[in-house]
Amino acid sequence: MDVISEKKEEILTLLAKYKFLTVSQLETLGVSSKQYLQKTLKVLRETKLTNRIEYAFTAKLGKFEDIHFLTSRGATAIAQGGIMNIEEIQVPSNSQPIFFNDYVHRIRTVDCQIAFDQWTAQTGRTSVFFECYYHKIGSNRKKAQTGVLQAKTRLYFDDGKYFEPDGVFMYENEQGEKTLATIEICNNRDTKKIENQVKNHLLAFQEGLAKKKYEHDKGNYILFVFSEPDIMKFTIDRLLKNPNILKAEPFLLFKSLKQLEPFGSDWVKLTGEMTALK
Repeated sequence: MDVISEKKEEILTLLAKYKFLTVSQLETLGVSSKQYLQKTLKVLRETKLTNRIEYAFTAKLGKFEDIHFLTSRGATAIAQGGIMNIEEIQVPSNSQPIFFNDYVHRIRTVDCQIAFDQWTAQTGRTSVFFECYYHKIGSNRKKAQTGVLQAKTRLYFDDGKYFEPDGVFMYENEQGEKTLATIEICNNRDTKKIENQVKNHLLAFQEGLAKKKYEHDKGNYILFVFSEPDIMKFTIDRLLKNPNILKAEPFLLFKSLKQLEPFGSDWVKLTGEMTALK
């Protein structure tokens, strides 16, 4: 890594951590200006340390930002430089990943992870981990040795069924107390579907799936982030009609994507009361 500039190394390290990033997200992370980032990423692609997914303009959705990611060569460079262990580095298994239908959902999940990291750094907390549904373990080619390819966030029920939260994270406060949470990002307007997602999270919560998997001695927050504030309100209104869901009121929290920062504040309870993560 000694032949790579400090800024290029910073970009590679962030891609190793987040797996997928746009130029806007790299700018949010404080690397540099968009103009500098565009030029530097071009050089990193030319040296085959990174690659990108390009999206064409569509009349309905407009132009999506390109998504940048590490190549296997970039991952090796990070590992050889001693910056991260190879097991920690997020690199797509496919050299040309395509996820047009999942673009918005994935980008907003990354936004949540970035907001979480910035909040923990600014408030004296320590991020223990933040796993996302597109972070994978196992291999379909070598499943006998590594297990089947699956999301790191997958939670198994006793009957073998499972579900995969968009994210699972843990942080530690200055007193050494750890907090665990699952998080779901809601981009659609189907409140019934979202209600079913809440029920899946609650069932996993009741069976202690997350705390067992992550060896946590307490329960976990269940967080829902909405791209549409009105859908958040409609969803809460639907949930209030279900007495079983009301039992999870202290743990079940909601937030609008427009109020994502600061990440730990302005969460809404089922009662409508505002609260903050501890």
